[in-house]
Amino acid sequence: MDFSTLGLNVRLDEKCALVRGDVVSINYSDLVRLDPKSPLKNVPYTVIRVGVDRQEVQLQMQSNTQTEMRQHYLERLIKHNEAKLEKDHEELLEPAFIRAMHYLMLTRLSVTPYFMARHHNQISMPYCGINVPLPTINRLLEQASGNHSLSLAPLYSGKLNARIGSLFRKVAPASNVEHEYYIHAMFKNDKLKKLRCLTPQDFETDIERIAFITHSRQSGKFFALRNRVQRIDDGTRYIESKLFGELLQFATHRAKQLEGQFADLAAYAEFSDVTDELLLRLEI
Repeated sequence: MDFSTLGLNVRLDEKCALVRGDVVSINYSDLVRLDPKSPLKNVPYTVIRVGVDRQEVQLQMQSNTQTEMRQHYLERLIKHNEAKLEKDHEELLEPAFIRAMHYLMLTRLSVTPYFMARHHNQISMPYCGINVPLPTINRLLEQASGNHSLSLAPLYSGKLNARIGSLFRKVAPASNVEHEYYIHAMFKNDKLKKLRCLTPQDFETDIERIAFITHSRQSGKFFALRNRVQRIDDGTRYIESKLFGELLQFATHRAKQLEGQFADLAAYAEFSDVTDELLLRLEI
């Protein structure tokens, strides 16, 4: 067994029937015996992974009123016994190899990531990551823009506040939002004429929703997108301080401009094509 302030990895003697998401109660019996006042009795953990042999289990401490107290106790315990613990030195791969693997993974992205910026209470979407060749839906969103740039207007046009307004409200803002979008691509003479976008909430019944999907597939093309948006509280904390310091020495104006761009970052988002998943779910 090994543990951290919030995590726990256990190797069991026998196979278990636990699955991801199960909640278990852990007693640190030996530690409680040494310190009866310790908050390590009946500690609730959530199973996050079970090994293929059903004997190795990874868990995460559940969040409740006592979590912070337990975390501080374990942190003090680890620091107090640090000299007795055997250090495990991790061998890192060569930076060039890590960089090559990073670029290789980028080419396998199945989502389209983008950032939202907020400047003077105006929301814009200035940064987007794409792979070439463009997926079909990305190519249609580019054609819909009319200026060779990927436009998300069909998703947000006229309904930006309804879609993501909860992220930026002053009282109890949401940390993230997720929506599905149903897109009907209409063509005339093999050229894109219009993209019509609806959400599941726009339909009163599943029958209406299925009818829209069926009509879209018969009269053009249909796409289902899942869009996730995560609020960014302080974009400047993502600036690499060393590189920024070097840039500040040689190009002060550009460094200040870059700092302002990071400060304007309001959210990270990504959308993915879930058309096949939706058709399978609805048995269409």
